[in-house]
This record gives sequence, structure tokens and C-alpha cells, in this order.
Amino acid sequence: MHRVSTIRGFTSINGGEAFILVDNVPVSSSELARMNPDDIENVSVLKDASAAAIYGSRAAYGVILITTKKAKSDKLTINFSGNYAIRSKGIYPEIETDLVTVMEMKNAARTPLSAVFSEAQIEYARKLQQNPNLNRIIIDPENSNAWAYFGETDWQNEAYKNTAGTYTANLNISNRTDKLSYFVSGQYYKQDGMLRYGNDIMKRYNFRGNADYKLTNWWKVGTNISFTNSNYDSPSFLDGYFIWNINRTPINSVPKNPDGTWTQDGASTLGALQEGGRREDRINQTQVSISTEFDLIKDIWKLNADVNFRRTNFNRDRYVLPVPYRTGPNQPIQYSIREGENNSYTELRAQEDQLNVYNLYSNFTKTFNKKTLSEPDGGI
Repeated sequence: MHRVSTIRGFTSINGGEAFILVDNVPVSSSELARMNPDDIENVSVLKDASAAAIYGSRAAYGVILITTKKAKSDKLTINFSGNYAIRSKGIYPEIETDLVTVMEMKNAARTPLSAVFSEAQIEYARKLQQNPNLNRIIIDPENSNAWAYFGETDWQNEAYKNTAGTYTANLNISNRTDKLSYFVSGQYYKQDGMLRYGNDIMKRYNFRGNADYKLTNWWKVGTNISFTNSNYDSPSFLDGYFIWNINRTPINSVPKNPDGTWTQDGASTLGALQEGGRREDRINQTQVSISTEFDLIKDIWKLNADVNFRRTNFNRDRYVLPVPYRTGPNQPIQYSIREGENNSYTELRAQEDQLNVYNLYSNFTKTFNKKTLSEPDGGI
């Protein structure tokens, strides 16, 4: 979820965010995040109470006013830009993967309760330090039907790549004449996820077109149309539980067994990414604004009116598959599932949000007198 930081501090224990308007139309922080940044002309922040008072109680956390670009030049202008960026996964805690150290630390943490690892297991781990060619998966000495694991797995490194790419392409065309001005823009944005397996990919397409036409010397009409299509394709289990599960999986465990099947830990993490199903979220948002401006008294008194319609459709397809795993060479196949989600399919269609905004306002600007202040002779 995308959030805009508060600009007047925290005024509620329930949180809150600034009131955001794009071309005089309210938007949420998530809607702002889907906007093409290349379309933004100006950003103003109103943080004192008197300046924000015109917007009422919604301005309690401050107001952010954003205006989009319009044509500036009287010549046909075409701009294209492309960008490729590489993101890194950032800084995360260093994981201790030395098997003997981890075993001894876990046993110490359990004192005075029973140990997690037996002396025989710790002794075998010491042998692995001296001879790394020994098998890290053996038959459990205490249970001949189960495998015992002696891996040194950094699960964070197994789940996430170090870097991932982001691609952006922008194109806009504009022109301005005495009567007509127009600005048309489009953007393609793609962000690859950081997962090593079952990667998550976000694609977004943005379109915006605005035009102003001067019907007479005192009457102008305009329109501003925008469209956004966002598609996010990801594994079904990519959520907070997955992140928690990766962080708590023991390093002595390994993803796969000698026979090629998933281990229980491998099935609930890496297996879930690769074989546990997919989820696709699609958002289509269309906004149409029609405006008019009357010059009642030229350069002094103006009357403005606009109507704005926004429709946002959200669709989701999600299916979940159980991931098979085995705990021993003679054990039957079991399945890693979440409660209530075995072989499930979810389809969410046409969840629509509607917003209609009507504005009518007037501006009166007149300078009645000008006075220049100057220092008196002999002043300091």
C-alpha cells in the first residue's frame, strides 16, 4: 500500500494522510502512485491551517495540490524518454549459516528445557565442517523413515535476487496556438520483482490528453482525459505470511530431498512460489474532466466551472494449488496448504468505484493602489 507522509504531524492515533488534489480533483495515495510522474507540472504543499481551511476537515493533515502539464510552445513539440533502472534488495540482517554455531545457539536458548539438537546431530555437523563432501541429508538415526537435514541454507538468498530491473518509456506531443492548445502523453512502465522463483511482475500503461479552446475573447472551454491500466501478476502466497515464513525457516533445512521432492520447509516457501498458484490483479481507471472559464471583467473577474467523472474497476483472478512434499524415503506424499485454501479459485469481477466532482468558483483580482516604501534620508 502506498502512503503519503503527513505534512502537519500526527494528529490522530488512527493515522491519516494529506488531502491530495490533482487538477482540483481529490485522489488517494494509491491513485497518485498509479499516476505518470512525467505528467506532473507543479506540486504545492499547504501546511498551515489558514491556507488549508478552504478544504474543510479533510485538510487536517495538510493539502497537496498537483497540476498536470499543458502545452507551452507555439511549435509542435514531441518528447520521448526511456529509462532503465536496477533496484537492489537493500540492507537486511546478516544471517548466521554456520551449522554448528546455529545448533549450539538454539540449544542454549532452550535451556533449561530439552535441547533442539542431540549431541549426535551436533557431532555430525562438526564432521561436515571437516569434510564438506559428506551428505547433508541422511536417514535420521532416531527414525529410519525420516530424513535428517544438515544444510546451511540462507533462505533470504534462496527466495530473493540481489537486483531487479525497472523499465520506463514516456512520449508526449503538444502544441499551442492563439485559439487551441493540446497536450497528449503516454507511458509504459514495467517493474520486475525480486523473487528468484515465480517472479512477480507489475506493468502499467498511462494515457493523458488535455485541450483548451478559446471560443471568444471572454469564453474558454477545456477537457482533460486520463486512463490508467495496471496489471500485477504474482504468486498466490506472496504476502506478509510468506515473508514471515522465510525469516523463520531453520537454516539446517534444505529446499529439496535426495529424490527431488520438496521438503516440508521447501514446499511452504520456494515450492509455494513455483507451484502454489498465481494471482493477477487488474485495475482500469478512467477520468474525464470538462471545464469552462468566463472572463466577466477582463483580467479582473473570472468565473470557472468544471465537472469531473472518475471510474475505477478492480478485477482479480487467484488460484491456489497444494504443494507436495515428503519427509522420508518411504513416507507418502503430503501437501503444504493453508487452511481453507486447498485447490481454491477466486474470481473477483467489476468492483467499481465511482467519483463525481463538480466545482464552481470565481476569482476576483484587482490592485487598487501601489505604494513604494523607501528609507528616509539619514536612516540606518
